[in-house]
Amino acid sequence: MSVFDKPSINEISCSVSATPTISQRNITTYLSIDEFIPTNYPFLLRDFKKMNDEQRIQILEGFSWRIIKSKSKWVRRQTIVGLIVNDFLGLMSGDIQGLLFNKSLKYHVIKLLLYISEDSYGNKVLFRNGGLYKEIVELLPEVHQDKNYACLAVLLEILQNIWHNREILLELIHLKIIDICVNQLLEDKAVVNNEDILESIVTLLLNATSLEEGLNAYEEQINIFFTLSEAFKVTNDSNRNLIGAIIYALVGRKTMWKFAHDAKLPNFIEDLITIDTRSNKQQLKLIQ
Repeated sequence: MSVFDKPSINEISCSVSATPTISQRNITTYLSIDEFIPTNYPFLLRDFKKMNDEQRIQILEGFSWRIIKSKSKWVRRQTIVGLIVNDFLGLMSGDIQGLLFNKSLKYHVIKLLLYISEDSYGNKVLFRNGGLYKEIVELLPEVHQDKNYACLAVLLEILQNIWHNREILLELIHLKIIDICVNQLLEDKAVVNNEDILESIVTLLLNATSLEEGLNAYEEQINIFFTLSEAFKVTNDSNRNLIGAIIYALVGRKTMWKFAHDAKLPNFIEDLITIDTRSNKQQLKLIQ
């Protein structure tokens, strides 16, 4: 499973044969990342449970490197298939819970999950039968409370890779993802001022408006227009367009008009139109 120019002894020992061949014993610095050394998963899994967190981080980072640094699609796919088929992350055994909620390992685990989710096979298998996204949604408030914005960004990126699936988006809505985004994440100035994190959040919120269940969930968010307006004031044009699209979708429902007026949305939009020279000016007029 080596991903470095100089594979460690531990990495070599986790290859297919517990007893290295002559060629394995003579591995030199000429080994490239695309020269695939198959992993002896039973051997690795046994040792992984005995390792301390620092050692386990090295293993997790090694798999991440193998996926993102390799130029060979075959190497990337073999790594992802091996991780899933051998249940290295404990998706089937339930060990994933211990990894995800371990403060030392959390970031490295979810980063590896992100790289797996960017592969079509990995994406399909990781999230089939309702797997994993429930844990990801549950993690959002925790990492936010810990002000772990690096983890928050990666978790939202994972969700970006899966919410194009209607069934999964529907499940995310049932898991109160809209409530988490509106009443927790967007209440944090550090989140709103981080353009990448904000883009992930408002993209999810916009996608939720495509489903009737999503629009119904918004009717529980009495502060939605105030929250979106505050984010609109401070973000970039791209995010403003996304926020404008959310507002436009919501004001199309009569049940949301009271929320809009309570948040003084008409006055806010009118003021913006007079001073805004950006590309979203036409969209603001449509909302008005």
